[in-house]
Amino acid sequence: MILSSNVSGKLSWSGALTMAVLAVIALPYWSLAQSSNPEPNLPPIVQSNAEKGTPEEAEPEPMTAPQRYRDHGILTDVRFVNDDKEVVTVSIERGVTVRRWNVASKQLLSQIKLASDEHGRGFRQSTLQLSADGRKVVAATNDYVGIWDATSGYLQQKLAIPKNGWDYDCVQCLDISPDGTRIAAGLGFSSIKLSNFYNGYGIVWDVASGQVLSRSVHEQGEFFGDICFSHDGQRFATCSAVRSSICVWEADS
Repeated sequence: MILSSNVSGKLSWSGALTMAVLAVIALPYWSLAQSSNPEPNLPPIVQSNAEKGTPEEAEPEPMTAPQRYRDHGILTDVRFVNDDKEVVTVSIERGVTVRRWNVASKQLLSQIKLASDEHGRGFRQSTLQLSADGRKVVAATNDYVGIWDATSGYLQQKLAIPKNGWDYDCVQCLDISPDGTRIAAGLGFSSIKLSNFYNGYGIVWDVASGQVLSRSVHEQGEFFGDICFSHDGQRFATCSAVRSSICVWEADS
């Protein structure tokens, strides 16, 4: 190798040219040596689907779009009826409207209005619901719990709400048993009370006779936030809206 006399640590042009010529001469001998000493067998490199630009596995099918049924107002309850071939809805819009839809065709089969209260009392929205078979509508006014026929809209029965002065004066939550024979209600106060602690009250009516079957008191449990029957209608459960507690009661005692 020839070093330049005027550039320290660097190759001269003639030195670089000499190295290039030697590399060209040595290339065929290096290739021959590589062919006589092949690399050991290695597993083939498999190109991933992602590198090929294709997904590794088929994407799941998107969920089927839901069937939509146009309704109006504030919907409060919905039920499947007639062997799940129809859907019944109940909503608030200038009164209460009950609609029946065909599930397969989404056709509106019927639309009726519930008979209004004779004294103009409004329904408490949180209590408006359908029976399990979709044949009845139950709701509370400030004076009674009403039972309406869902096909005609006629008011069939009134269940008087007992008043107890300062303890309760209205229904705040409601449920009808799966067989439609009993109605349970959580009673509360329609205005703000100054006391920090007051009792929660429950009541169960027999629909056929209109008689009260049982009363329950949840002492210092606050008012009931919700109430529901067991499947056999023999018990009902309540939950406190403030104290996060749940109680199960016998419907007949």
